[in-house]
Amino acid sequence: MHTPDFPVPVPAMILWLIALLILSAFFVAVMGRLLRRGKRGAVLGIFAFLLVAGAIMHVVLLARSSHTVTDGNWIQLFLVSSLASLEMFIGHTVVFDDIIAAVIFREPFLLLSYLTIFVLAILFTISLVFLIVPRGIKDTIRLKLRQRRSTKKNHKLHVFLGDNPAARMLARSIRDTAPEDELLFIHFPDPDEEAEGELSIGEMLHTMFSRRTERSLADILGYDHFMFIRGRLPEAACEAGFAQAVGVPILDSLLNSKRTHVYILSENEEHNFRFLQLLVAKKSILAKVYCFNSDVNNYTALYANVHPRVRLLNWQELIFTQVKRQEPELMPVEAAAIAHDAQGNSLGYTTEPFNAMIVGFGATGQEALRFIHEFGSFVGKDLRPQQNNYHVIDPHIEELKGEFLSRTPAFRYDANVTWTSYSTGSERFWLDYAMLLPNLNYVVVCIDTGHRNVEIAVRLLQDAARFGKDLSRFKILVKASVEDSQLPSMIAFYNRNFCPEGVSVIYPFGLPEKVWNLDVVTGRELKAEAIRFHDVACEVTLQEVETWDARSERIRKGDGLALAKHRELHRRQLVDIDACLYSRTLSKLAGGVVPDENSELMQVLAASVQQYWVNALAVQGYILGLETDELNRRLPGLLSYVDLSPEEQEEVIMNARVALIYACKCKEEGK
Repeated sequence: MHTPDFPVPVPAMILWLIALLILSAFFVAVMGRLLRRGKRGAVLGIFAFLLVAGAIMHVVLLARSSHTVTDGNWIQLFLVSSLASLEMFIGHTVVFDDIIAAVIFREPFLLLSYLTIFVLAILFTISLVFLIVPRGIKDTIRLKLRQRRSTKKNHKLHVFLGDNPAARMLARSIRDTAPEDELLFIHFPDPDEEAEGELSIGEMLHTMFSRRTERSLADILGYDHFMFIRGRLPEAACEAGFAQAVGVPILDSLLNSKRTHVYILSENEEHNFRFLQLLVAKKSILAKVYCFNSDVNNYTALYANVHPRVRLLNWQELIFTQVKRQEPELMPVEAAAIAHDAQGNSLGYTTEPFNAMIVGFGATGQEALRFIHEFGSFVGKDLRPQQNNYHVIDPHIEELKGEFLSRTPAFRYDANVTWTSYSTGSERFWLDYAMLLPNLNYVVVCIDTGHRNVEIAVRLLQDAARFGKDLSRFKILVKASVEDSQLPSMIAFYNRNFCPEGVSVIYPFGLPEKVWNLDVVTGRELKAEAIRFHDVACEVTLQEVETWDARSERIRKGDGLALAKHRELHRRQLVDIDACLYSRTLSKLAGGVVPDENSELMQVLAASVQQYWVNALAVQGYILGLETDELNRRLPGLLSYVDLSPEEQEEVIMNARVALIYACKCKEEGK
């Protein structure tokens, strides 16, 4: 058969090709997004549209042809056209090619329209074919592309082992603070879920239309710039490598990069231990590993200490790290009785001891006592530490305080801690509270039973208001829980109704969305603050001080037992970080000024700094010793300011001056 000359001019054909390329790229992008999000209705709508458009095009072409394919039967014409349109998707071939060619080569518009529909049908089919590629191969390709892109742009890759509320909140924080970083979620399905990677229609449909978890995650994060792949839970006695055990072989290369951060945040600590056990078995990993653990004394915590790239995320420590870093109004100094002269200038010392009550002495209550003892480091006019009083209440206090005292022996000899064993529902509790109330400054409610914390806090506030307590120096901290989404608004209601205008007494702490924050979890901002503090120290003292990284490297490579080196490094880093945070308390005691180093005020502030250092080490379990002994946690120099030598006092004064200058700089920079 003779084919007529091509009916479309070359310029018009070039313009059509350019437009078709743009349309094709847009179409592929849309299809990819719809398939990733599992938009079943939209995908079926596109298929139906292209199918109907192809059928209509065939009806028009066959009707205009001189060939009697259907002998004038319109019903048969529609059926034949629909089958021809379907063949465009299935076989990518043209039915009745001779008949159609005779028409479209006479009419340019029909030719270009037909070719456009044909190309889109091919692209649609190819997009669907990609779904039946085995999931493991597809995930490996996608992950390699993401890894190459993050390496090229020097971005971090955050790998979440499991999809859980903590991982989602942390991922949202990463999205807000480091949107250029890559996110990877490895989902571990239940054992009875469908097997992976089968080349079947069922697998294709499951991949395309059963992505509820991924869609839910995208909705929570507010964007879909992340990877979501499936793995498998390693068996308890698995001897394979980590990547092989979880079914994601490419993880081996990811773990060998310092830009990779791995998060193990499941509430199931048995699963966390399995992952951690496999990770630390490979001593050469360069990735930083963050493992959630609720108890600092369990086997997971002990296991984590053997690898320098593993950081244990203890929930209670995270809570109070967030309070120290981001909640300055909750610091004990805000409720302390700071002395002032006649002109209103701060004298740096407190006029009375600090009195605190802790209701509930579980893991959170124990960490609360450490926090108050460390950041309630105040001195009196005589430069000696104030004899602060701590009232600890729990019906199971005898069972709970034993292990606490074994970890922090300094409290064993502290006569100012009162241990009381009764419940908040007893008459004795409320009678004792009424007796303590006139001198009480600080209350922490952490019974760990959700809304019961709020009920007790409100009752405490009501009694304080009824007895005429000065609420300007009285704070009640309430531990939040995952279910307390309405807690801030509820607390604001009671503060408005029982407190004077502009005064708040009840404060929530430990809100999960604040704790699962990139800065809190990784400690990167805290380390940055410690480094800035070091720079200020160099400027003030005009001396070169060993840097954070250099000191860490020296300790790791030094002589001695690995555990002793680990404890020394941990101690020095914590003291450096908390020194930065305590500088805000010191600035509050100083009234926001940097006094002359020979003034009485500087002497008082130096005494507070020395007492902070003693208390900070005490809550880590250190006690006074003749020489440094990291294994038994003994250190020399754990003395009050007045018991130091003149040379040692001069050094403490310089440290106080550095802290005040650092606090002023942070205030100027708005940090």
